[in-house]
Amino acid sequence: MRYLVILLVLTAGLSAQVLDEKIQTEFEDLMALMRAPEGGKPLDEEAAQARAQKFRDRLTRFISKWDEFKTEISLGRLHLGKALALAGRPQEAVGHFKFFVQQHPTSEDVEEATISLGTAYLDSGSLNDAGVVLSRFLRERPKSERRVVVQYYLGLTRWKQGVMGEALTRLDAVIASGAELPVVADAQIKVIEILRDAGRVSEAKQRLAKLLEKHAEERYLKSLEEQLAWIGKTAPELVSMDHWLKGAAKTVGGAAGSVIVINFFADRYESCQAELEALAKLSVGLDGQKVMFLGLTKYYRPLDKVPAAKQNENLLAFLNRHGVPFTVGVAKDFKNFRNYGVRGIPHTVVVGKDGSIVHVKTGGSRKNRPAIRALEAAIKRALEG
Repeated sequence: MRYLVILLVLTAGLSAQVLDEKIQTEFEDLMALMRAPEGGKPLDEEAAQARAQKFRDRLTRFISKWDEFKTEISLGRLHLGKALALAGRPQEAVGHFKFFVQQHPTSEDVEEATISLGTAYLDSGSLNDAGVVLSRFLRERPKSERRVVVQYYLGLTRWKQGVMGEALTRLDAVIASGAELPVVADAQIKVIEILRDAGRVSEAKQRLAKLLEKHAEERYLKSLEEQLAWIGKTAPELVSMDHWLKGAAKTVGGAAGSVIVINFFADRYESCQAELEALAKLSVGLDGQKVMFLGLTKYYRPLDKVPAAKQNENLLAFLNRHGVPFTVGVAKDFKNFRNYGVRGIPHTVVVGKDGSIVHVKTGGSRKNRPAIRALEAAIKRALEG
């Protein structure tokens, strides 16, 4: 009997080893789909989309297959965790990374697993856990070659927690490292965004100018440049307005002496819906203060098929469903969007009491607490200004 037990243990160990080797091979094959094609020739759009879809399909099958073996693999849990993280399922990935770190503390991959655990916590919103894991890494591994990467993710964690001073310090340390890593470029951009959102526009512009010297054609940097250029300009007056809902007609000039929060949106997009809901909560919290919230949209359906009256009726029902308490203006065309430099929606602008633009925010705020925090801070600065 004793020999049978030993044989079973050895067989189980061998089985786990075989499975670990197999999942590693399959994961490497999966990741090969993400590499650029041989020869360096870029794929056309259709081929790139087909390749991306193939990767997503393979990723789904990989996770489904190996999830059934999760209790029988050991080292392979790292690969399963990575796959889940790639699939946008960081909460599920956490358990696999924790298992690997706890069961294989001397593995050559333990640093990678620890960083993956920290970033999975970060991506799933468990910011305190992310901070603990990443801070411990820096304390316990002073000579690790991965410290720059960890410093970057810890900087992002502090940013999401609202600890801006430490976030800037850590991200600046990443930049100062001079390492040839993607996170260095990412840190440079994130610092500019943090400075912008903190109202430190001059510093943000200076840093951006240096980046543009080296990357003049980088699209996102040009977009940042446009955003920063708007800050300080006089807010344009509204034009081509056709109808007003939830209140009387508004003008920028008529609100002089008050802070104005203008949100450009379209009711068909979920990101716009979420943004309006966030602004609705914010407006209620600022009730009684000299802040005017204003939504701006246009007729998006052809007027010869859906008359203006019907579109306004539908829009009012939409606003009520999403709890929007403030006035919304409907324009005939995109002139207001163009006049405010809107390139994507939702797009929110904060106008100070003197009529100048003090904050510009493009994109939604769903699961993006720092963006809402920055908007709140901009309104507060404008009220105090």
